[in-house]
Amino acid sequence: MKPIQYFLFSFLSLLGLATQAQLTSPNTATANRLVLDLTGAQAYAEQNLSTVRNANADINIQLSKADETRARNLPKVTASADIRNNFQLATILFPLPSSAGGAGNGELTPVQTGTRWNFTAAAEVTQNILDLSNKGERAINTAQLRYAEIQKEVTVQNLKLAVAKAYYAVLLNKEKLKLATDDKLRKSVLHTDAQNKVAQGQGMATDTLKSGLNLKNAYLLQLQSSDALALSLRYLGQQIGAPEQTEIIVSETLDSKRNLVARPRSLTEDTATFRAKPEYRAEQQQIMIAEAQRRKISYQYLPTINAYGYYAGQAFRQDLDFLDTRRSFYPVGYLGIKANWTIFDGFQKKAQDRQQLLSQAKSEATMLSLRQSIAYDRANALNAQTNAARNMTYQQQNLRLATTLYDQARLRVRQGQALQQEVTDAEYTLRQTEQLYLQSVYDYLVAELDYKKATSF
Repeated sequence: MKPIQYFLFSFLSLLGLATQAQLTSPNTATANRLVLDLTGAQAYAEQNLSTVRNANADINIQLSKADETRARNLPKVTASADIRNNFQLATILFPLPSSAGGAGNGELTPVQTGTRWNFTAAAEVTQNILDLSNKGERAINTAQLRYAEIQKEVTVQNLKLAVAKAYYAVLLNKEKLKLATDDKLRKSVLHTDAQNKVAQGQGMATDTLKSGLNLKNAYLLQLQSSDALALSLRYLGQQIGAPEQTEIIVSETLDSKRNLVARPRSLTEDTATFRAKPEYRAEQQQIMIAEAQRRKISYQYLPTINAYGYYAGQAFRQDLDFLDTRRSFYPVGYLGIKANWTIFDGFQKKAQDRQQLLSQAKSEATMLSLRQSIAYDRANALNAQTNAARNMTYQQQNLRLATTLYDQARLRVRQGQALQQEVTDAEYTLRQTEQLYLQSVYDYLVAELDYKKATSF
């Protein structure tokens, strides 16, 4: 196949791929196929990964605990029914006179009490009037709910970072496969050129052998690039929680990300401080939880007051005939208010309070360590981002230069002003520079992710 045919074939193939990409929605899904951009991949992961579902479950648990605490101030009503068979009645001794049927003469007379069957139906109501420990419990619920929300924020942040890195790895490998395909076409053209030179008596047979070997290596590199792309797609699927047999297609290219490359940043641009970091805020919430626990413990030293009421109907029968409405039921009922006040608990609450103080001290030490770690991470991320931006700028310049050298070498060879080896060397340099440039774009995108995470943007 002649060079013009190769270029025509390559152009038509790329045109078909571009048309297909335009007809494909950025985020679509079928039973076994997902087409996603970065935002769609992160949203899919947030919906499907168990780590986010578990974080949501923790939030719902805290909401349920808050409902439980509120329920303690509502009245409690219980109903009960009791049926009893007194198969052996109790006996009491009374000093009954003989005129009343007793033994008389000061002797005690045995008297059986009660009936064989007793039935009681009752309702009991209790109402909390004063228990300040419930107020402390509500404060604990609020602090724990906020802590669960911050933990979810950390989970989602880490998830998005992991998905973005996996997604960019797919873009990199996708671009590497494209370059490997283009490289194979270039080497095929060079091999054809070398064959034509030999046929015209203008080249050496060794040039054909070298170009043929380079073509085989380019074919092997294309296969390796295809395998690397498939593996990175599988890893992306694992990161977003896609089913095992799902085909994942990314709708973007690394070329589309090149325009996003910005100037190097500086820490003076950051409006966020270490206090904005979710890890730091989580430790602050731990301190607030401990403080709420201490308040609850202190409230437990105060008295509690409860109101209660009881009402029942009782029936006493010698026979099992409680359904007989002609016979009497005897009502009983009472109302009361009860106060409880713990005078001495063996220093139990004091020990609990000390535990919370130690927990606070532990969180404060962790916060200090986090401040130092966050400051280092921000400086390190800034340095990595600055170096990545500078390296990418250099690689852009090198790529333009390598492309120019390759074009000039091909022109010189066709004009008979240089050997085929010059084209081979220029093509090798161009391929290496393309790989370095792609890697620099990927490194910059990853450095941007790490920078944003470190600065809480």
